[in-house]
Amino acid sequence: SSPVRGSSYDNLDTLRIEEFIGRVGGTTDPRITLKARGLLAERQGELVPTVAAILLFSDDPETFVPGAFVRVLRYDGIEPQYGQKTNATFDQRICGSLVEQIAKAEDVVGSLVPSTIRLNETTGRFESVPSLPKSVWYEAIVNAVTHRSYSQQGDHIRVTLFDDRLEVASPGRLPGPVRLDNIRFTRFSRNPRIARVLADLKLVQELNEGINRMFADMVL
Repeated sequence: SSPVRGSSYDNLDTLRIEEFIGRVGGTTDPRITLKARGLLAERQGELVPTVAAILLFSDDPETFVPGAFVRVLRYDGIEPQYGQKTNATFDQRICGSLVEQIAKAEDVVGSLVPSTIRLNETTGRFESVPSLPKSVWYEAIVNAVTHRSYSQQGDHIRVTLFDDRLEVASPGRLPGPVRLDNIRFTRFSRNPRIARVLADLKLVQELNEGINRMFADMVL
C-alpha cells in the first residue's frame, strides 16, 4: 500500500488498467477505482501508484521493485552442480507485470515438465501425460507471485526442475499466523491488494483451498 517514490500514473499501462476496470465495473475515471482499491495513494497532492499498482500494471516493475521477477531453471540430475561440473540445462528470467509473469511461467514450465505414459482407465488406452499435474505446479507459481515478500528486493522467485521433483522458492518467511503445521488450514494474505486484483482477474480464489487441492491432486 506504500506509494512508490519517483513514480507517476504514467508508469502504469492503460490497457491493463482498462481490462481490470472492465472486470470489476469501476467508474469512468479509473483513478477513482484504483484509489479505492489501495492502488493509488496521495502524495504531495498527486495520486501516486502504490507498490501493488506498479507490480500489477507496470510494463517493468523492476524499475521500482528490484527482484520482482520469476526465474525458471532446469538441472540434469537431482542436485545442482557448479563450476566445471555445472548441470544447468535451462535458465530463463521472466519479467513484466505479475499477470504476465504468471502467464509466461505457465508456458515455460509447461514445456519443461516431462511426460510419462500412463493407462487411461476411462478409455483403456495408454496416453502421454505430464509427470506432474499442471494444477499443482501452476498453483505453486501463482501462490509465490501473489504472496512473496516484495520488500525483500535482493531476491526473486525461483522455479527449479530436477529429474525427480519441481521446487518453487519465494522470498520471505511464512506470513502472519501461517506455520508449516497449519499451512493447509490457515488463511492469511501477505499482499491483500495484489490478491484481490488477481482474484478479480480469476487467477486466484482467495478461499484457502489451493494447498489442499495440491495435496489432493498429487495423490491422484
